[in-house]
Amino acid sequence: MRKSIGGFTIVELLIVVIVIAILAAISLVAFSGLTDRANYAKAQSDLKTLNNLVQQYYAVYSSYPTTNGSWSYQSNQGNNFIPGLVPEFADNLPKDKINTSQYSYIYFSNGVNYKLLRHTLPEASGGTGLPSIERSNNPLYDAPRPTWAWGYWSAGAVNW
Repeated sequence: MRKSIGGFTIVELLIVVIVIAILAAISLVAFSGLTDRANYAKAQSDLKTLNNLVQQYYAVYSSYPTTNGSWSYQSNQGNNFIPGLVPEFADNLPKDKINTSQYSYIYFSNGVNYKLLRHTLPEASGGTGLPSIERSNNPLYDAPRPTWAWGYWSAGAVNW
């Protein structure tokens, strides 16, 4: 009498491998874009905080922090990219998660109006533009820069 040796057949192993592959494909689809969505949520929160700080400054001084006629980039100027907020209104300013020369929060103000944006290099300049999640259904997109910036601004700064 022969003893049978327990084990799996090739067909059973093949079915298990196929089931695992299907589950892996489903999980990849479910989690695709998760990093982009997390970065977008952080940027929304950061810009709202920065905008509130700018509004607090305005409430105290009756003018917006001025940048003397030029755009101010957080990737270059750190906590001083919006002059006068640190340390009086905040210890540190929220920082773009990526915060490189390609992605940065930027600010421009003449004291009467201001524009505060999350900015990236446009495709025409060799950049990637904003991730698709930041382009679609974003009520804060900047009309002059619809594929590479969004944020907050005063009424007089709409077209800057």
